[in-house]
Amino acid sequence: MLEEAVFEKKKFKNQYIRILINAYLVKSDIEGIRKLEQHLREHSPKKLTSHAVPLGIPYLLKNDPEEMEMYFGGLRKSVKGPDKYWMDWNYAFTLLMKQEKEDAKVLLQEIHGKVKEPVLKLLTVYLLDAFSSVDGEVKKKVVDRIHEIRKRFSPSEWEREVEKSKNNVEVVILSKLIDEAGSWMDNYSKDFN
Repeated sequence: MLEEAVFEKKKFKNQYIRILINAYLVKSDIEGIRKLEQHLREHSPKKLTSHAVPLGIPYLLKNDPEEMEMYFGGLRKSVKGPDKYWMDWNYAFTLLMKQEKEDAKVLLQEIHGKVKEPVLKLLTVYLLDAFSSVDGEVKKKVVDRIHEIRKRFSPSEWEREVEKSKNNVEVVILSKLIDEAGSWMDNYSKDFN
């Protein structure tokens, strides 16, 4: 049994951890994911940072800004690779929830030009748009990024891109927000014409 391998035998293979997280998600066992996170935090901190984004899903779902800040803020500098920008975005989202708008704005501006993943690009400018009305530089970044996304993807291609991105469980969890951001982008794009 997979739980036995991870929790009792302490076999922390990436595949085991991914399957276990997905199994917990399918069963809506958020507490199981939290238990796995705590176990990895205690016994394999490197594996915790390797799987920090999906292990952070309980924090997103609970919607408690203080806990989100502790989790995403505490781990985001340790996470490397493509997940780094997801952790940064989660942290910026947390800061916005806590009304720490200036810090959120700085972080979103910092990552906006570095993010390669199209869905995360859109989510980043979607959050950044909250500052467009009071900051012309931010407004330009938002408009430029929307132009870039729209130039690369037609609406049907965008839908396929979002569908393809659903191999990232956070994309699945944030699907409603992604849909809202997509509608926002469509409306924003109409204003260009």
